[in-house]
Amino acid sequence: MSNSRTGGQFHSFCGLVQKVLPKDSGQRDCEGYSDTFVGGIGELYNGIKASGARFVGAVDTDGYTFDDSEAVVDGKFVGLPLDDVNEDDKTDMRIDAWIAEISSNL
Repeated sequence: MSNSRTGGQFHSFCGLVQKVLPKDSGQRDCEGYSDTFVGGIGELYNGIKASGARFVGAVDTDGYTFDDSEAVVDGKFVGLPLDDVNEDDKTDMRIDAWIAEISSNL
């Protein structure tokens, strides 16, 4: 886990989101849900986009193994996808890189 305050807050937020989203939303498991991987991120995006909110933090799909995802818009994930079932060894690196990328936009 990231040792920064922001990283810790992000991990807490991820835990909350995982409790709220349906279990079959493809969260956290690119192999078991390869056709709906992190679909819950896409559901959140689709529910919010009409509000006019400015979205930051799109993530390139390179390095992820999946077949389809509602969370991919214009070739990128609309948020940070994490697979703590199959790729937990990449989680800290992905969080740190994502936070570094979005920090200037917050």
